Amino acid sequence: MTLFREWCTRPEVDPEDPLLRASAAPREADHLLVLEEQRSALLGALADLPQEQREVVQRAYFAGRSLSEIASEQSLPLGTVKTRARLALARLRGTLVAARQEES
Repeated sequence: MTLFREWCTRPEVDPEDPLLRASAAPREADHLLVLEEQRSALLGALADLPQEQREVVQRAYFAGRSLSEIASEQSLPLGTVKTRARLALARLRGTLVAARQEES
């Protein structure tokens, strides 16, 4: 009952409280740093892909095209585009996993 009473009478937390914002800032900065490192690693891994594979990944994941659309645009069989996408994703996964293990 005491915990319930304390909970009911606790002061409301002001999200604009400068002390709370200051304590959250380092965590946000750390999170942004991690995101930037991940972005950099991904861009580096993309740059290392063969041109054909990189084009498929860029069109599919960054331009929002379907694999069928990519095949049609490039006058390629759908199977070829699927193979390029599969090989590119496997290569990206391997590169990024290896980079993460090096960090540890």
